[in-house]
Amino acid sequence: MGTPPVLGPQHPRIAELRRLTGRRSSRSAEILLEGPRTIGEALDAGLSLLTVVVPEGSSDVTDVVAVRERLDAGVEQLVVRDKVFARLAPSITPQPMLAVARRPSTAIPARVGDDDVILVLVDV
Repeated sequence: MGTPPVLGPQHPRIAELRRLTGRRSSRSAEILLEGPRTIGEALDAGLSLLTVVVPEGSSDVTDVVAVRERLDAGVEQLVVRDKVFARLAPSITPQPMLAVARRPSTAIPARVGDDDVILVLVDV
């Protein structure tokens, strides 16, 4: 697997990724996942990943490499400068990997039985 070029703060893809951490992210068809463990679990669950972002200083971390080896050929892989990654990640202490995935959709059943429980969460 070749290493992609390292992207800086002015690259157009960085601006696109920043919008996922903004206020309108809950309305997006895409979600942002953080950390190799979470991303690995998303792959296990069959979630469709679109893009994976890794900070330059963590591109050879064992957990990161293991997840990258599992990615389909069509998944965009970006390596960004460490400071750029720190600004992209939504947490204060970011995990060394982010992924953009298609938001899973779940349909509410047309009929609900007497013993069924449906929980609806809004703006969580």
